Amino acid sequence: SMPQINFDSKLRLLDLKTEEVTLLEDGLVGAIGDQISWSPDSKKIAYFSRKASAEKGVSQDSIITLMNFDEDTHSSATFLGKNPDWSPDGSHIAFISAGLDGGCLALYEVNEQQINLIETSYEGTKYRPRFSPDGELIAYFNSHNQNSDLWVYDTVTKDHIQLTFDGGEKRNMDWSPD
Repeated sequence: SMPQINFDSKLRLLDLKTEEVTLLEDGLVGAIGDQISWSPDSKKIAYFSRKASAEKGVSQDSIITLMNFDEDTHSSATFLGKNPDWSPDGSHIAFISAGLDGGCLALYEVNEQQINLIETSYEGTKYRPRFSPDGELIAYFNSHNQNSDLWVYDTVTKDHIQLTFDGGEKRNMDWSPD
């Protein structure tokens, strides 16, 4: 059995030079610690958390928050989604949509502040998108009927390519540097 663990899930930023700790306020609960993604220029982070629900039994929406740390300002933007991952050039964030379109692979255009859902011709819930180091491919999992398989979306050709066919449960993947 697993003991119940009570912990403070508020996200904090530690500046290693000044040792100053900044609490990132977002009015949400349940920040997901392994789902924090730094922008390539190290001036922004994207993370997701769950909005508190006042009603019992109501599902909680996942919110992605972008925090900008330029010039001592801490501006932020939010949108529905989870599992954020920055593109290598910092122009896009791959994520999984939440809300009415929940479970779709999506791209957030950082400068335009625009969301584009990526359509697929097959059923299933997508999760854990990860950009390739060159930014041309996005690896993700598709789960359908309790089976998961690894897919790749080509951002240039707009093709989806299935890489595994063995089903079962899959959780994490990582790209090699090349």
